[in-house]
Amino acid sequence: MRHPRTAALLTGGALLLTVSACADEAVFSSSVSEETDVAAAGISVPADASIFRSSATGPEHLNYMAEDDDPMAFVDPDLLDDDGKLPEGMTVTEAQSLQVLSQLQDLLTDRKLKLYEVGTVRVYLAVDGRDGADFDGWERAYRRYFANIDRDTGRSLLEEPVETTSASAGSSASESASESASQEPTESSTETTTPEESPISELYPGTDNRTRPTIVTVGVAQQPVEGWLVQVEIEAVHGES
Repeated sequence: MRHPRTAALLTGGALLLTVSACADEAVFSSSVSEETDVAAAGISVPADASIFRSSATGPEHLNYMAEDDDPMAFVDPDLLDDDGKLPEGMTVTEAQSLQVLSQLQDLLTDRKLKLYEVGTVRVYLAVDGRDGADFDGWERAYRRYFANIDRDTGRSLLEEPVETTSASAGSSASESASESASQEPTESSTETTTPEESPISELYPGTDNRTRPTIVTVGVAQQPVEGWLVQVEIEAVHGES
């Protein structure tokens, strides 16, 4: 599968990412402040480009082991272990977001469009627990589909080992590190989990994508479906087919 080629030009203090209108390249250009930015500061769309806008898309009800209005009802049950829990470090918002982004990729594919042609992403996140909306969980899911190519090396960041983002329940990160250091090395404790071994990568492999769309991320008090934690809209900018 080919992916867009982007040339980086320093223009007016901002990094301008330009892409030409070839078969496998986006027709718009986007600017970012730094190479590590996950979102564009803005995009420039040529006058003759076409735009596809999706409606707001939420996750499908896939997990019938949970109550209909439970956020866990809207995660893929194949992500869950035998105890019905998500992989360590994955949040419910992240799981729902992965499903929504996968649905939107399928929507684009049906219209012969690609993720790298998405120029704008709008996200609506509902409160998930006492800490409010889970923006970090959304961003982890987002990086499986956008802004996930190292600009210095050209290597896909999807090839990186899977990292958990929280310590085990009931212990702090420092306690976990101390316990780990005191244990004798075993095959299970020293083995690195790669994306190919992860249920996340098997179900939601993501896509290598240099594109940094503009992003609007909003926390909302309520979603149209009880149990939804995320809705996403996209705009794809493309040439005439």
